[in-house]
Amino acid sequence: MIENSNFTIWTHRGRPEPEHCERAFDIAWMSGITNFEIDIRKTKDHQVVLTHDSGIKRISGVELEIADLTLSELQEHPIDGLHPWVTLEQFLANYPTAKVSIDFKSDDVLHPGIDVLRNFPTMDIVNGSFSRSRTLTIRKELPHFRSALTPFEVVQVMSGITPRDSKSHKLNAMVPRRQYGLEVVTPRFVRTCIRAGIEIHVWVINQVDEAAKLLELGVHGIVTDDFRVISSIKR
Repeated sequence: MIENSNFTIWTHRGRPEPEHCERAFDIAWMSGITNFEIDIRKTKDHQVVLTHDSGIKRISGVELEIADLTLSELQEHPIDGLHPWVTLEQFLANYPTAKVSIDFKSDDVLHPGIDVLRNFPTMDIVNGSFSRSRTLTIRKELPHFRSALTPFEVVQVMSGITPRDSKSHKLNAMVPRRQYGLEVVTPRFVRTCIRAGIEIHVWVINQVDEAAKLLELGVHGIVTDDFRVISSIKR
């Protein structure tokens, strides 16, 4: 039996449509998905754009780096050859009532990203990064937003230790089911999070049976490349 029948479904970068483009998020929104996981990087002219990779070859077919291009130059190489690149400011303005998980992918986007977020103080946002120092900086500068656990805090929770900042900040565990051959989302992990009031959202889960097992453990949300598949659990 699934413990949490009211779980949250997140679209991972807007997939299954071309990632990080306006069309992808619009389709998800019209399908009833209101939780978006995105990544951000900085262009040469200090614009914050939605993208995962440092380069654009995988999604635009051109061997260029985001940091070497202005936003105008970046727009000359559309996503999948069709879709304009989206800035963080544009995205947040488009979905003011969405819940958004933002992964700061590099040091150079840290302060520009924080500056953009200051303009959206009432939005429901989870900020994080694979970098502990970046995550702690965001947590300090934007304490009113939710914060993802740092990698160190994830290890603490895996060991049954409650992170110190859980008393002063709204923390979310935005975690993979397993990493480096280790199970992250175990019964002890879930119990420790729930005891500390930490929501658990697991990425990237694309199979119904895997999602169902996690929900039986008591996780709060599933980050997926295909929300249509995972949505079938709620039917």
